[in-house]
Amino acid sequence: MEKLPDYESINNLLLENRIFMEAAEAHGLLCGLIVCNQEVSVDTWLTVATENPDTWKDLNLDTQNELEELRDVTLTQMRDPDFNFELLIPGEQELLAERAHAVGLWCKGFVTGVEHHGNYLGELMGKAQEEVDEALSDLQSIAEVDYQVKEQKEHKKSLTSVIEYIRIAVLLVQRELSGNFNPPSANTSVH
Repeated sequence: MEKLPDYESINNLLLENRIFMEAAEAHGLLCGLIVCNQEVSVDTWLTVATENPDTWKDLNLDTQNELEELRDVTLTQMRDPDFNFELLIPGEQELLAERAHAVGLWCKGFVTGVEHHGNYLGELMGKAQEEVDEALSDLQSIAEVDYQVKEQKEHKKSLTSVIEYIRIAVLLVQRELSGNFNPPSANTSVH
C-alpha cells in the first residue's frame, strides 16, 4: 500500500503556494470531497479550499504533480478493501498536542468537504441519513475540542483510539454515500 507524503512537506508546499490551510485540514477536505464524489479533481479540491477557481492553474507543474500524488494515494487508500487509509497528520515522533490539533483540523476539513455538497446529502434516505449525520456530528465535535494535552502514555493511547474512530466514521460515511449520491457538478457552488 502506498504511503501518504510527509506531513511537513505538504504543509510547506501549501504555505509556499499561499494556500492558507494546514496539511491536515486540506487532506480532511480532500477526503470529505472524495466520499461524495469518487473522482474529485485536484482543481476542484483547491477551488473549495481557497474559494478561488484559479488556484490550480497558478501552481507550477511540480506543485501540481505533488498534489496530484497526494490525491491519488488518498484515493487508492480509500478504495482499499482492507481500508488501509491514513489521516495526513504529524508523525508519532511529534508532540502529542501538535498531533491532536492536527486531528481536529483533519475532522474540520472532512466535515467541510462533505457539507460542500449541502442539500444534496438530503437525497439519502432513512437509516443511512441518520448514520451519516451521527458520524459527521461526532467528527464535528472532535474538530471543536481544545487540544491542550500533555505527553502522557494514556493520552497517546486515547489519541490513537480517536484516530481509529475517525477512520471507521469515514468508512461508514463513504459506504453510505457511495451509490446513493449524485453530487452536484464541480461548477455548482453550494452554501
